[in-house]
Amino acid sequence: MAGLWEFPGGKVEEGETNEQALVREMYEELNLKIEEVDLKYLSSVVYEYDDFTLDMKLYVAHKWQNEIFHNDAQKTAWVTADEMINLSMPPADMPLLADVCAYVKLNKIAI
Repeated sequence: MAGLWEFPGGKVEEGETNEQALVREMYEELNLKIEEVDLKYLSSVVYEYDDFTLDMKLYVAHKWQNEIFHNDAQKTAWVTADEMINLSMPPADMPLLADVCAYVKLNKIAI
């Protein structure tokens, strides 16, 4: 989904839990070290694309190590919840935005 903003993460490899996959992906994609105990499950969505079904779990992490690694192939940005709803995102990500915004408002945090 080139050119769209999306939540970081990726495929769960055989033998991995969802949390282990997210910890691995966050390090591979963004250089962020996150401990499984610092992940909190927030929401999920099952979305039917034309050629596959995506079962995406959304987690929140309040603690991590390292700075985000930026590379030329991938843009990253810290945005507010209000700014996030205006980003061009894949269809599967869109239903999760309401949960992210509600979590941010409830916990009075910035994302």
